[in-house]
Amino acid sequence: MKPVSAADGPRAEVSAALPAVPPSVSVDRATREDVASSLAALRHDAKHDAAARAALAMLGDETEAIDRISAIVGAASADENGLYGLALRLDGDGDTADATGVLCVLAGMPGGAAAGLLALAVLATRAARMDLAAALVAANIDSEERHPRACSLAGIVELAQGNRSAAQAWLASASRIARRRPEFRPELQLAQRALLLMHLG
Repeated sequence: MKPVSAADGPRAEVSAALPAVPPSVSVDRATREDVASSLAALRHDAKHDAAARAALAMLGDETEAIDRISAIVGAASADENGLYGLALRLDGDGDTADATGVLCVLAGMPGGAAAGLLALAVLATRAARMDLAAALVAANIDSEERHPRACSLAGIVELAQGNRSAAQAWLASASRIARRRPEFRPELQLAQRALLLMHLG
């Protein structure tokens, strides 16, 4: 993963790393059938859900992905955060394509959609694919419990569209949510640095 500097601006700041939060479901192992079933569920959801469509757009060739991801998941050692932990490790090692595939599988599993889609939104933002980022982040923004990184990403999408006041409002909202919960301290720092960079830019 490319190091992020202040000169890269708020987008790079917010998308520097995947959120370090485990999903509500932890899947340690997944067979080829599990991977295929999960991606089929995502494909089914894509008929009526923009976030699922965006996730599949990031995945690319689904048939090739099933073989590749099955091999990766099958070879991975067990982790307390399961597939999400695997995606974190892959992304940390600079293997964004495989991290994307694992996150798509997670997003298609019961209980894994929130974490999978939010992490995919980070990757889409990092790649400046703002149309996909907007659809992916909307799934979390519309949920009952907003993640502060989702608010930060919504701010970056607004900034990319030239809406500075809306961007500032979303980043400030991310700070407020993160300030109330100690486990979101890194998210608070990211939102505050993004706000600072926005004002310096």
